[in-house]
Amino acid sequence: MNAVQFVSSAVVLSTLSTVFAIAPVQAQDSCAPIVKVAADTKLREIRADKFGIGFKMPRNYRAITSTSGKTQSIRIINPGVYDYLQCAQRNQVMLEGFQQSVLVTITPTNGKYQTVNTFINTQSRRYNTVKTLKVGGQTAVLALRDGFGITAVVTVLSPDRQFAVEVEAEYNGDLVSTYDPHKVSALPELKAVVETFQFGAKSAANLQTNQSSVPPAQVATTLRPLIAQIRAELPAGMAMRLPTQIEGVAYDGRKFPIYGKILPPDDDQFTIQLVATPACDVRACLVGYLSVAPLGSDSLPSSGDKVESINLTSTLRGKYLYRTFPGSAASPPVNIIVWQQAGFAYVVSSFMNKQKVLDIAQSMANGVVIQSQR
Repeated sequence: MNAVQFVSSAVVLSTLSTVFAIAPVQAQDSCAPIVKVAADTKLREIRADKFGIGFKMPRNYRAITSTSGKTQSIRIINPGVYDYLQCAQRNQVMLEGFQQSVLVTITPTNGKYQTVNTFINTQSRRYNTVKTLKVGGQTAVLALRDGFGITAVVTVLSPDRQFAVEVEAEYNGDLVSTYDPHKVSALPELKAVVETFQFGAKSAANLQTNQSSVPPAQVATTLRPLIAQIRAELPAGMAMRLPTQIEGVAYDGRKFPIYGKILPPDDDQFTIQLVATPACDVRACLVGYLSVAPLGSDSLPSSGDKVESINLTSTLRGKYLYRTFPGSAASPPVNIIVWQQAGFAYVVSSFMNKQKVLDIAQSMANGVVIQSQR
């Protein structure tokens, strides 16, 4: 996932896993029907700092990002649809519901196209132009597009013509009839993105400047590539701690490297998923999580089969929790350590043994602090 900043990942469904504590998987044949949740009237911002763009969406909505080659996508999803996707991912049932979302696609063009229409004319799908409008101060085109169903799509080029942005939602009509905005399945969400969209090249430059302020040598080797993204995606005012070293140990004593994947953050938590294989999107790769949240967050784990106080440093103590899942034979016990430090709550959660989880927590407590660049 590229540097996308959330004020609050085609979709990478592994990002839909449980955050602070690894939960057992109970298989089922189907999921409850999608029930859309009313959009919050308050908005929050999403920024893709690599491209220097930003826009807003309802505060209670989810944003999931993905990357294909050099193209980056951000899907804006209703909370009810998001809950369905979690169920579908856990139980491997047929997916539906993306038609009730907004997809923002960012495609590098390297100055090849000087107008939106020249970009559109190179696409393999059929378009029916509805009108021109302004998006982020630039001329954009609203059109109906034929592909996997009909979508309403707004296309705009960046001011420097280095990339194209497409914002689309399903259209419940045909390609050639008169355009009816009421047939756009996610019209309020589409309008929120388009009307608040901004281009700002400085944000990408700021990202590069801030990245250099953290000495990479002080961060575990496999987590160093995440530094810039962490800065970009941390909620405002929040600070993430990274271990100086991190290594996995299997039940048979075999050692293996641990890599990190950043989950979509929100206002209440920021989580790095620990995996045994880079870019792995299946549960078998999951090792655990590193998380930060405000003090008093409802998301913090507080109970387990065993709970005890534990030393992290000579002056810092935390809470150790041991959890088992009797109803799920396929889910091994989880070791969790929670502690408070410098105004935030931090969590390490893993299937690995207690000592290994403690080693990671102690390394975080003594490690590098990454501040949000927001």
